[in-house]
Amino acid sequence: MDVAAIASKGENEEYKGQHEEKIVQTSPQETPSAIGLYQQLGLLDKFLPIWIIVAMIVGVVIGYFCPGVQDAFETVQLDTVSVPIAVGLLVMMYPVLCKVQYEILHHIFRQRHVWVQIGISIVLNWIIGPIIMTALAWATLPDLPGYRTGIVFVGLARCIAMVLIWNQLAHGDPDYCAILVAINSILQIALYSPYSLLFVSIIPSWFGATEAVTATVDVGTVAKSVLIYLGIPLAAGAITRFTLRRWKGHVWYQDRFLPIIGPFALIGLLYTIIVMFAYQGHHIISDIGQVCRVAVPLIIYFLIMYFSTFLILRAMSFPYEYVTTQTFTASSNNFELAIAVAIGAYGINSEEALAATIGPLIEVPVLLALVYLNLFFGRRLTWGNSRKPSKHKSSCKSPTALSKKLTRQASFDVVGNDWIPPPQDESDKGKKKKGPLRGQNLQYDRYIPNREAMVGSYGLSITDSVNSKEGYLDSATIAYQEEIARACGVSLDKRVLAFKAEPPSNDKEDLRVNYGSNLQTNLAANFRRRILTAPERVLDAPNLLDDYYLNLLDWGPSNILAIGLERQVFLWHADSGDVTCLETTGESELITSIKWSGDGSFLAMGTSEGECHIWDVASGQRIRTMNGHSARVGVMSWDKHIMSSGSRDTTIVHHDVRVREHNIATLKGHSGELCGLEWRADGLQLASGGNDNVVNIWDARSTTPRMTKTNHTAAVKALAWCPWQNSLLASGGGTHDRNIHFWNATTGARVNSIDTGSQVTSLIWSREYKEILSSHGYPDNQISLWSYPSLKKIVDIPAHDMRVLHTTVSPDFQVVASAAADENLKFWRMWESRPKGKGDSAPGKDKKDAGASKSKIGMTIR
Repeated sequence: MDVAAIASKGENEEYKGQHEEKIVQTSPQETPSAIGLYQQLGLLDKFLPIWIIVAMIVGVVIGYFCPGVQDAFETVQLDTVSVPIAVGLLVMMYPVLCKVQYEILHHIFRQRHVWVQIGISIVLNWIIGPIIMTALAWATLPDLPGYRTGIVFVGLARCIAMVLIWNQLAHGDPDYCAILVAINSILQIALYSPYSLLFVSIIPSWFGATEAVTATVDVGTVAKSVLIYLGIPLAAGAITRFTLRRWKGHVWYQDRFLPIIGPFALIGLLYTIIVMFAYQGHHIISDIGQVCRVAVPLIIYFLIMYFSTFLILRAMSFPYEYVTTQTFTASSNNFELAIAVAIGAYGINSEEALAATIGPLIEVPVLLALVYLNLFFGRRLTWGNSRKPSKHKSSCKSPTALSKKLTRQASFDVVGNDWIPPPQDESDKGKKKKGPLRGQNLQYDRYIPNREAMVGSYGLSITDSVNSKEGYLDSATIAYQEEIARACGVSLDKRVLAFKAEPPSNDKEDLRVNYGSNLQTNLAANFRRRILTAPERVLDAPNLLDDYYLNLLDWGPSNILAIGLERQVFLWHADSGDVTCLETTGESELITSIKWSGDGSFLAMGTSEGECHIWDVASGQRIRTMNGHSARVGVMSWDKHIMSSGSRDTTIVHHDVRVREHNIATLKGHSGELCGLEWRADGLQLASGGNDNVVNIWDARSTTPRMTKTNHTAAVKALAWCPWQNSLLASGGGTHDRNIHFWNATTGARVNSIDTGSQVTSLIWSREYKEILSSHGYPDNQISLWSYPSLKKIVDIPAHDMRVLHTTVSPDFQVVASAAADENLKFWRMWESRPKGKGDSAPGKDKKDAGASKSKIGMTIR
């Protein structure tokens, strides 16, 4: 890789709104842009409709010019299964089922809200979907039982393949998609056979369909086809995934193995289509009109399932990524299985098999268009918070409902209208209600447009006790003002607010005491802070691994930023803008973590082989390689001469880099991969987080955790110790948690929490302000700034198009660098130094700045 690969996208590249100030974020959450969506597909997937059409043409040509090809294929059979067709279908299904993340299912099943999504998915996929497809097939193809049966088979086969692509492009939740795919795979093995009998033969007979128009289904043949074409590749995919990931590692499996076998799914599909159309070439040409009619129920089905699922789940206030995953899971179908079952049950030379083959030709362009539409809706509409419906409504139905609501809740809800109309009496309907006389100059309170419309205790009414009838006083009268003063406990002849103190009553008093004090200008009060929402600089970061559990970015005290890109580590010198390549690992070895030492002289690197490399940056030499782990090293942290490393093997190893026998301690307190590790500034405690959803706090000289926190419900990667309160630790959880918890490491108490609404990937405390910065993945892909301890959000910055994986801060704690899965490295000026004076600066900051004053020289981005 050329060193220039990480260079700037252009010295003169400017971003619109670079000097835009943004103090408070009020707009709804936005999903990533759809720009370049089509380019995100691979070459084979991008032109899938074209390949299918080409395969159809090739099949028809072969069938027309080689009429003996059908007899050749039928001679190679096992029982009733054609071996050439079986090979093609198994090759088509196997790569898809190797992608299912079986290993994370037990983590996801622990979450209670997951079962809500599973229940919704089962209703949509196994009740509503088959019913709609069956109804459409009978409505559009009443006179074509063979094609109709093939369409029903498509509706019964729930998608487990292409939905992974649609979900990724539309930025749905990948973990939920994985579990829904796994559940659909298992349910299809159990339910597809009885469902085929139910929806093809039994249900139509309930509505008066005779045996002459209903198709017959051999349940045994369908079950055998499902076990062969889905059960075998499902078992093979699960065994392959568990075996190869354990043997070669997750990174190798994801980045090397899956890209190799991925194209075979499409090759198997195209091979099967060629063989099918070779069998039915003459039939297709003679009945082209009937073939076109098959597309009608498919298009209608995709649109009905998409819009109905989308509208229902959005009305239930689910967040964008959940709605997206459920919508595309319900809308798409497993046409591979439908083709396999139709061929196994009715033969390759059948109308049922031909109808099932039309499925991918229609699904790919329609679903791709719906992805664009889904992203458009995501940007324009507001979405509910994660795992809970939004509590903010624009209005209430009635005062009674409002009263019950306020009584039930401990906190007040924000309503968009504080005028509540009274319920209309049934006897008043149709009658013209008398109102104020025209031309009468009535003055109302500005928050209540019409007092006569208020009822009971819900209106602020001030009555005239003289009249027998209840009347309303004019707000301009003295009586009205006296009533208000009496209710508030104030006097009419005294001001409620005094803008300055009364002058001294004693003439002999020395006025210099009160008015002669020296007025000092508060520089901090006059300081106006700006937070820019556009990056100061953008660098390319090609081949940055999109892996939540790695830590590949760090900014050292010597103002040099290090980043790991696949097999290489690059150094970017912030003072000069120069870029150098420090290390390139072996062919199968990847960089999985990097960390600067406290003085900035040495850079530690973790690799996928479980090794830790120490580099002397000044001389450009690797000075030692340390072992101690049996799996990749995903996170590291320094405490003076002690370099601690966390690994996928669930252990933490303390390395003393000064001595030959560097392994001085091994800590075992996690049951999952380590992805977060952070020493406290004074070196007395170490915090660790892992894929087991646990936060451990260790004393420096102990091999057992002092405290174990299990409040998070997802992997904990983001850990940060407060620089101005040593005992305060912040921890952030992953996709299914999305919370930031604050811990007192002395007492073990949780002192505060934030529900951020998206995956937390990193945390950075400010040294200048009482603030904490958080970076996020799905669904927001943004950087957020929070005040502490009020936990009020200061600003949201839509930083990247894909999830933010890493952030680091410059030595002067002013500039934050963020690296994301969109392979961009961006620099944000979050905190500016301000003149000394009164303000909310962090306690003890001046003491800590003395030791860092040297590092502030030349901290600029060039």
